[in-house]
Amino acid sequence: MKNFVTIAAAAFLFAGISSSALAGSCPEDLPRTLGYWKTHSEMWPVSYVVVGNNQLGMDYIIENIAPLEASPQGDAVVILLHQLIPAKLNIAGGVNGAPVQSYIDDADALIAQYWIGDYVDKDTREEMVELAERLDEFNNGAYCELPVELTAFEATADGTLVS
Repeated sequence: MKNFVTIAAAAFLFAGISSSALAGSCPEDLPRTLGYWKTHSEMWPVSYVVVGNNQLGMDYIIENIAPLEASPQGDAVVILLHQLIPAKLNIAGGVNGAPVQSYIDDADALIAQYWIGDYVDKDTREEMVELAERLDEFNNGAYCELPVELTAFEATADGTLVS
């Protein structure tokens, strides 16, 4: 598998795509989790966040959503909101959200259909928890590092890549 990844990375470089297209780039001190954002409101890059169809202000999030229990057996909407909100704050603060944009879009679509306390069927709950796990990885910096070591390649006249 490593050879495939290395070749794929080389192909991106050969095609002129920068390494930042392959992984997120993160400003210093970002990304952050909800625990940080709820206690450092002065650092918020925006005054509200749109989740699903809802525009939530900073005070509302800090007072009404952040304190809710987000245990693995708890409300799947809360679990997802606890990761979606900081992901959006991190992106607003300058973190490259491209690697997780599809997760964010899927999470927003679910939050548009369900809210805290709503009944969520088993399959939807599993989807929400899975999306929350991916966004948690993003919020903890997992997408800030390039996952493969890139090697400079050069193309020969016949198009073969040589290191």
